[in-house]
Amino acid sequence: EPWERVERGPHQGTPWRRENWRWLNGLVQAAAADALFLDVGSGHGDFQDIFSGRPYIALDIMPYPEVDIACDLTQAVPFRAGSFSVIVMMNVLEHVYKAECLLSRLAVLLKPGGEIWLAVPFLLKVHQAPHDFARYTPFALHQMAANAGLSVKDLQGYYDPVFQVNDALGNLWQNALPQRSSPRGLVARLAVFIVQRVINLLGILLPKGSSVDPDKTANPAAMGYLAVFQKPD
Repeated sequence: EPWERVERGPHQGTPWRRENWRWLNGLVQAAAADALFLDVGSGHGDFQDIFSGRPYIALDIMPYPEVDIACDLTQAVPFRAGSFSVIVMMNVLEHVYKAECLLSRLAVLLKPGGEIWLAVPFLLKVHQAPHDFARYTPFALHQMAANAGLSVKDLQGYYDPVFQVNDALGNLWQNALPQRSSPRGLVARLAVFIVQRVINLLGILLPKGSSVDPDKTANPAAMGYLAVFQKPD
């Protein structure tokens, strides 16, 4: 089993996860009441509460208790073409080795005008190893959508420099500082401790992370991307 259940919600997890929830919830609330959703790579149902009361199918390659259908769509497709209004993939595409194959098959399953909503990390650590294969730039996402016969209706990057600096300091503290109690090691640990407190103060003083069109910011360091692909009518 790649991973065990972790409690998720709108106010739980990293800023990236919380932004995922906010973004997806907004899209679902604005969708037509009769829209049929397919949640690909739904796992333990991290975002399932958002779809409460909606026509919804949870699919994953692992037969978790929260999954309706266990299936690898790159190997077999148990649905008719044009079945779904929306297909959701939240932090899934990086775990699919044949990602373009999957996107092409999902495009066939969309109704005309249907959409794929996806979140993909960018500057995030390797996770769920060894099932973590790629990170995608906005340019790759545009090209992959085009190759699947889809257009990019919306694309946003999520940027949170203060969190990223704090995360890097945590990595430095755990993995790069001398572990021995030598004078040099103690000074290094004290320096990182002080810097981390300064960064925490900046987190209070500065605006929180935000999602922005990558073409409208000079910041190239997104934590991840949130995209809407659309099938032609």
